[in-house]
Amino acid sequence: MNYHIYTNSSLFILTRKELLKWIFDEKCHPETCIQKGFEGQWQKACDTSEWRLFYDDNTNKDWVILIKRDGGDRSFKQKGMYSTEQVRFFLKEGLCSPKDFIWKKGFREWRRISLVLKFSTHPMHTIEDILAWQMRKYKLQKPKIIRYSPSAPSSILDWGDLKPKGFNCTHL
Repeated sequence: MNYHIYTNSSLFILTRKELLKWIFDEKCHPETCIQKGFEGQWQKACDTSEWRLFYDDNTNKDWVILIKRDGGDRSFKQKGMYSTEQVRFFLKEGLCSPKDFIWKKGFREWRRISLVLKFSTHPMHTIEDILAWQMRKYKLQKPKIIRYSPSAPSSILDWGDLKPKGFNCTHL
């Protein structure tokens, strides 16, 4: 089934997947006129039952998505503000990936979508997700050694403090 899109005196014929991409890329506005196939009536996108989810102003739109761009470079594109239902729909339709990142007010940093419980589709995360979470949780710390001596209380030393006395490495 194709969709006819009328916007700014231009007519486009799009498949459902292409129309979803337009909506995700914010090329299709609430006032854009849509006709499903040839038999349907022209309606504003915000008035259609099928696409109303994307143009409802009564939902909390507090999610921003960070998507890796196609190509070899390491650039990202920020999209949003979206509601929880919209993000779930985009994940289901493949417009964003669980490996992409997401943010909302109150987060200190971007999080992988698969690590946010609202969007987690599987109770077990991949090892890559778990390791990324552990790396953020335990920031790199300077290694410490605890030296025990029966005559003195234990003390915490840096690696650099462990130089053997009276030992010269040049005579080996």
